[in-house]
Amino acid sequence: DQPFARSQVVIARNGGAEKQITNAPEGVRSAVLSEDGRFVFAAIGDNFGLEKGFRIERHNLETGAVDVLPAVLP
Repeated sequence: DQPFARSQVVIARNGGAEKQITNAPEGVRSAVLSEDGRFVFAAIGDNFGLEKGFRIERHNLETGAVDVLPAVLP
């Protein structure tokens, strides 16, 4: 098992409490916060698309909506 295989995205705002954004059983591989701070893009799963179930999720931090985006491999 990899050391951070079950990592999740947590947001901590200045002066506020932490809030867990993802709850992916397979773990978050990587995450990026949008420049305007409204969205988190999370790569969910393992091996960046080489395994079944890999996906990219867009989490809207204002509404809580989650969209699954197509993962395009080179």
